[in-house]
Amino acid sequence: MAQSMGPQARLAFDTVTPFDGSSYWLDFTSENLGKKSQILPNNAVTGGRSHRSERTRAGKEDIGGHVTFFLSPHNFNFFLPHILGTAEAADLFEVAETLIPLAGLKDSVDDGYLYEDLYVNTCTIRGSMGSGLIECTLNLIGKTRTAGQTWPAALTSAGLPIGTNTAPYVFTDGVLTLQAGAREFSDFELVIDNALNVDHRNSITATDIDPGDRIVTLNAVVPAVSGNAALIDQALAGATGTLVLTNGAFSTTFTFATLQSPMEDPMVGGKGPIQYNLSMTARQLSTTKEIVVNNVLA
Repeated sequence: MAQSMGPQARLAFDTVTPFDGSSYWLDFTSENLGKKSQILPNNAVTGGRSHRSERTRAGKEDIGGHVTFFLSPHNFNFFLPHILGTAEAADLFEVAETLIPLAGLKDSVDDGYLYEDLYVNTCTIRGSMGSGLIECTLNLIGKTRTAGQTWPAALTSAGLPIGTNTAPYVFTDGVLTLQAGAREFSDFELVIDNALNVDHRNSITATDIDPGDRIVTLNAVVPAVSGNAALIDQALAGATGTLVLTNGAFSTTFTFATLQSPMEDPMVGGKGPIQYNLSMTARQLSTTKEIVVNNVLA
């Protein structure tokens, strides 16, 4: 019997079901979406050391997992409303107090799975000068999973999105501006954490999934040069900042109202370059929200 292999797997997302030719077919590098159930043991004293199967019960079921892909203007445009909570307005995406759910469809070759009421718990975007392509990982939490699903013929006919705006960003596309100055950097990680709260009220499956907080952090490594010294000894209020990814006519701009960074002196780990490790938190400033994303597709 032939073994199922990863290249034949497929993954798609939509805001509504059923899936069809307009659903978003995502090319990805890894995923572990699934249902993870519990078996609750009864480890009571029974006169022996064996555990009895008759006294076990089914525990709660957790639905979700991560999806990792290379970030492009096209795929990010689809996911941004679900990461931040608002629909696009003239290329602009802003944050909201509530989130928009997703549905996911996975063809794992030997079976198909439908995941519904998926919410973005965290979005992590990272890149480094040695890695080349910029990577995005979405951690998703959902309510239901249904096996035995079929990949829609209409989606097969539509195929993967094609166009120059589907090409992924590379690390050299990035420009990081901190305290009104463009900085050379060798590594970055941006995390948008919606801190989802999941309740299982008298139910094996989740009954409520709600955003409990929003924590936006930006970590970056910059060289220890005189012009960057102020970055590790800045005022409490912090300063605005931007991270811009540009590929020709396409771009993604992250604008942070203020980035606050606690002091952390550089450490000398050897004879290589000395670097500043910046651990910044984006926070709201007056009425300006902590993060706004401008995603230009054309």
